[in-house]
Amino acid sequence: KKSLDWLMNKSDNLSEGVIIDLRRNHGGQLSVLDEFLGLFLGPGVEIGKEFRRNNIISEMTPLKSRKINSGKVIVLIGKSTSSAAEIAADVLHILRGALIYGDKSSGQVMTSSSFLLPDGGHVVLPIGEYRDPKGRRLEGVGVMPDWKPADDGSTAIRDVTLEKAETDLLNAER
Repeated sequence: KKSLDWLMNKSDNLSEGVIIDLRRNHGGQLSVLDEFLGLFLGPGVEIGKEFRRNNIISEMTPLKSRKINSGKVIVLIGKSTSSAAEIAADVLHILRGALIYGDKSSGQVMTSSSFLLPDGGHVVLPIGEYRDPKGRRLEGVGVMPDWKPADDGSTAIRDVTLEKAETDLLNAER
């Protein structure tokens, strides 16, 4: 939520293209995801459905959303990208035409809840399944990138995925 608030304060600088780095993002609350996507999609946009036992819940961007970016979007993902971060990348790809760079995401997007146990411990159990705007499951599948760095076994310090995104974004703005 703090990052979302920070982003809103910087919104005047986001009218052009933007790179969103979700490579080490393990997701978070769906309500924060809805708000985040509202910044790029606008208010009242359906971003998928959550299936729970006998309920189907449509996930929507908040009606109070203020779209702050209409430029090119490149999303960086990796093997550690999971949960709501995977949903964000997938939805921006489908509904905004965002380019996805990096490695395939983890495919861990089940909605879960934490339950308190009698001994004071907790157990986390899946309670729902997310489907994207095209009706596809991401659980066990993940998000596939449009561009993937070469796996040459290099341990170079350079971040070739970020460099590629920066170059492509700058070229698109010319």
